[in-house]
Amino acid sequence: HYPDFPKGANVNFYEIIGPDHVYERTYERGVEDFTYACGTGTGSVVTVLTLLGKVSGKHVRVDMTGGTLYVDAERDAAGRVTDLYLTGPTNVVCKGEITDENLILCEKEPSPMGTALFLYQSAADRCRCSPRWSMGIYASWVVTAR
Repeated sequence: HYPDFPKGANVNFYEIIGPDHVYERTYERGVEDFTYACGTGTGSVVTVLTLLGKVSGKHVRVDMTGGTLYVDAERDAAGRVTDLYLTGPTNVVCKGEITDENLILCEKEPSPMGTALFLYQSAADRCRCSPRWSMGIYASWVVTAR
């Protein structure tokens, strides 16, 4: 594990197999194995490849073990990716419930709108809390082979 991510991180591997066509695999922390699909990882891969000019960012086909997603990366006038749209099939793989007792408040940060932004993390995952962490947000790495 990398020192900045003591609990591990998701790592995405990809191969460009045609124009706007990518094969991707995601190794997920916690699972400690490759998963069938990962929307966050797929969005990360297409975002990086779009910014590098390797794909167009328009209707990019991404094949994974679990199926195929099409990703559209919208950019602003400065070329920054502002929105991602993932299109493809979905499946419910599990259901659960998170209660307040399972969450701990890490920090209170001011937001640009003058309201308080509360950053939560799972009580089971007591890593150092910082503004980078919020419920549902985690580190995602994209690996590029040279």
